[in-house]
Amino acid sequence: MAKSDRSLMSDFSRLDHSAALAGMLGNGSVGITVVSVDSMIVFANDAFCKMTGFEQKELLALQDVALIHPADAEAARRECRLIESGAGMLEFERRYVCKDEQILWAKGSAFLQRDKETREPLFIVSLIIDITQQKQMEKALAEKERLHSTLRSIGDAVICTDTISLVTFMNPVAERLTGWTASEAAERPVAEIFNLIEESSGKPLASPVELCMRDKRAHTMESGTILMSRTGDAYDIGFSAAPVKTSTEGILGSIIIFNDVTKDRADQKRVARSAYHDALTGLPNRATLMIKLQSAINEAKEEGRTHALCFIDLDRFKMVNDRGGHAAGDALLCHIAKLIALSCTSKDVPARLGGDEFALLIRDCSAEEAEAAANAIVQAVGSMEFRWETQLFRVGASIGATMVTRASASLAEVLDEADRACYSAKNSGRGQVRIRKPKDIDTPRDAGLYRSKSTNIH
Repeated sequence: MAKSDRSLMSDFSRLDHSAALAGMLGNGSVGITVVSVDSMIVFANDAFCKMTGFEQKELLALQDVALIHPADAEAARRECRLIESGAGMLEFERRYVCKDEQILWAKGSAFLQRDKETREPLFIVSLIIDITQQKQMEKALAEKERLHSTLRSIGDAVICTDTISLVTFMNPVAERLTGWTASEAAERPVAEIFNLIEESSGKPLASPVELCMRDKRAHTMESGTILMSRTGDAYDIGFSAAPVKTSTEGILGSIIIFNDVTKDRADQKRVARSAYHDALTGLPNRATLMIKLQSAINEAKEEGRTHALCFIDLDRFKMVNDRGGHAAGDALLCHIAKLIALSCTSKDVPARLGGDEFALLIRDCSAEEAEAAANAIVQAVGSMEFRWETQLFRVGASIGATMVTRASASLAEVLDEADRACYSAKNSGRGQVRIRKPKDIDTPRDAGLYRSKSTNIH
């Protein structure tokens, strides 16, 4: 049966206080509790009261287990039994539940006080230190380390910065892509490490960290950005830069997550190229020519510019296919494609329409300049000797052209005019150039066509 309060206080008065203990019973920084063998609190000093938020009179009406966090209660009971069995001084770490229901982390030592005469167990005296702040720091450090471990192990590259855009963290993927180690990059401006170039212009890109910190929101680019590594390598990347906010909307820094999309972009470019380029020769295909030609027509109408559209048809190509096979024919077409591409400027548009038919859009030229360019191609093709295995082939080219001017009508009509001119050149003999001028539109098929003064090549 539990002793009465009067009896407990009588026993407590017989405690064998040491000088050190007596000094701490008052207002020291170490919390002290004295608990009877039946778990009633019979004394708590001011420091412990301050730690827990209880007044002393409130504590004296409680069992000590009532203050201990439920998760630690069973361990506390075991410790009490050990002390009572004569285990001596016992150190412990446990959580207490304060009056405001906050958690108090405590570390302490407990020992048993016996009756001086009978040696019966009287009280368990506990000396308690508040380590809540230490635990919170440990938790924060553990969470930070856990976060860093996660960021180190993910497949994306990660860079973290502080509020003034200095690097505080980089994971191994970021190290590989930037060419900087985490230790080298630490406390350096992130713009020095995360060096971005705009793909379309080749100019430096504004720092995404500065943008996200200024706007207090994420900035994302999925493509069109080149990361220049410290080692000189260049990577197509996609990235997202976002501010790291506190619960009260304060800014702690920023985080950049990016990944290498070089292979994906190369695949996309290959797909795009296959959609707009001829698979055999690599020249722009018919679809690309139509787009460029429509643009040229618009320029002619709106800006008064003059262009020329040439259709190029090979002579004696069938003989190469028949005698050398399709492999020979394909090889010849590739040679012709290179020859045409080398005969024009970078602003012009050579194209393969299909089979042995090619086209050339000559931009910003006069009829005389278009005629000269066409004649140069005819001469180059006619002079070429094509060898396939033991056979030697000589082919030629016939070219029909129409001028694209302010007077030009629709895309379909411009194409028809070039086709008519090529038809005329083809049927007038090999190695011919025919140019159809705008005033000749809507005239009979061969009217208005004039024969080039170039040498007729057979």
